[in-house]
Order: sequence, then C-alpha cells, then structure tokens
Amino acid sequence: MINPVSCIRLNTGEVLLAFITKKFWNGDVQVTEPNIVLTVAEGGQMEVNFAPWIPYAKDDTFRLKKESIQTIFEPRPALATNYKRVTGNTDELSNALKGGQVRGQVR
Repeated sequence: MINPVSCIRLNTGEVLLAFITKKFWNGDVQVTEPNIVLTVAEGGQMEVNFAPWIPYAKDDTFRLKKESIQTIFEPRPALATNYKRVTGNTDELSNALKGGQVRGQVR
C-alpha cells in the first residue's frame, strides 16, 4: 500500500508535502518526493503551487530531524490529489505499482 501524503511544517516556516516512508525511533522521519508549498494571495484569492524542496539533489529521499519539525498533519483532499498529479503518483498509477512503491518525480 502506498503511503499517504503528509504535510510537514518545518521550524523554518516551510510547509512540505511528501510521502513519509519511514519513522525512526528518535522521532526523525524519512520523506520521499518532498515539495514545498508556495502560496500566493492576490486580489482576495489564494493560489497554491508546488516546487521540489531541494531541486538540485540527486536523490528524492531525505531524513528530517525531529528538531526541525514543528508539526505533521494530513492535507486537505484536493491538495493531496494535486500533489499526487504533480509527482506522477495518481491513484490509477499507484494501483499499478507493486509493493506500494512511490513513482519518481516528474520534473
């Protein structure tokens, strides 16, 4: 089964959308395909966009230290769906993957 999408607010104020693929005994978490959430408020409207968190990294899996995390929460369904589309992890694709693998990020 594929891991659900999670929102992670860091101490820097950044909000990431990612798949949490591992939780460590000391509170650290491993995330795959983290995207930073970019919000733009204009004319009374709010727009949400995504961008790769560290776009110049070779790998798309990172370990976040417990001390750098403020909170982890479940995103709204529409946000999770859009994130899955951006990363190529739609439910149709997820069902086709074996062993709950996360598909590589579309760049």
